[in-house]
Amino acid sequence: QQVEKIKSIYNEAKQDPEMQSLYQDMKAAKEEMGNLIASDNATNEELIEQHNKIQGIRQQLSRKRLDKNLAVREVLTSEQRKKMVELKRQRRQRWKSRRGNR
Repeated sequence: QQVEKIKSIYNEAKQDPEMQSLYQDMKAAKEEMGNLIASDNATNEELIEQHNKIQGIRQQLSRKRLDKNLAVREVLTSEQRKKMVELKRQRRQRWKSRRGNR
């Protein structure tokens, strides 16, 4: 039952219309930033404004991911939470070591 609950949390997050909309907004905002950077007419103010827009979307996405992680945390036992933290740390280390080998 615990596994099913966690799967349900992840599926709900994946299908969340707001999350999907934020990812689309982020893609469009990054594309617009690229266009602005390439433009001869873009002002520094426009670039800063676009940067701030991207940061705002990034913050919203981060909050949605935190909400998902908090929901999963509620399902786990204390020991499972500790194990999850350790697994995430190991995953980050592997990711960093792979990126360092480029």
